[in-house]
Amino acid sequence: VRRGVGFLMIPLYVHYLTPADYGTIELIELFVMIAGILGITAIGDAMVRIYAEDSARDGGASVIATALLTMAFVSVAIVALATLLAQPLSVLVFASGKFASLIRATFVAMLFSNLAETALTYQRIRQRAIFFVTFSLIQLVLSLSLNVYFIAIVRWGVWGFVLSKLICSGLGALVLIVLTLREVGMRFRWEPAKAMAGFGAPLIISSCSFFMLHFSDRFFLNHFANLSVVGVYALAYKFG
Repeated sequence: VRRGVGFLMIPLYVHYLTPADYGTIELIELFVMIAGILGITAIGDAMVRIYAEDSARDGGASVIATALLTMAFVSVAIVALATLLAQPLSVLVFASGKFASLIRATFVAMLFSNLAETALTYQRIRQRAIFFVTFSLIQLVLSLSLNVYFIAIVRWGVWGFVLSKLICSGLGALVLIVLTLREVGMRFRWEPAKAMAGFGAPLIISSCSFFMLHFSDRFFLNHFANLSVVGVYALAYKFG
């Protein structure tokens, strides 16, 4: 449903966003994807495996709590680093410092998304399919509504897209974390943390390979052409 509705929303985005706007959104989201590869993606995948191995101890509650706390720590560290480097990153990629605030806001949204995704993975582990689908659909409706409002009505362009993501991810993270911590509590154990690091580290290599194969071309296009070309290419990629 998410992919189908996203595809149907393309005409709206094309009408209210310029190709350069599309290119800007694409490159900023790639920053977040790179940050996710460097540790965040691996935590979620490793949590499922270590939960299965360690569930006999306390029902796996400490594994989930440890994964959430680890995700929070790593994500906050990345956001702090991105906040410091936003200006030089903006100049390096866009030849202008005006996108620094957008980069910072997008990384904050990433922090909320990472926590929400980890907590939602816990719901999948517990085989709560109805909750998972219902929550995902509610988040989708909210995201689309905010996108339409910020982009088509208020005409905030790229900022509208980023603010929509920030609000949806923030609210989703708040709800899911409260529900999850009520069940698993707030506790950290070094053993599952080390096990998740050991299992997840090799996954970073495969994620980097996937990124280079499928997404690194956007940076080449931006360097040798311009943001509008990146935007057109990103749109074509969505159709594919």
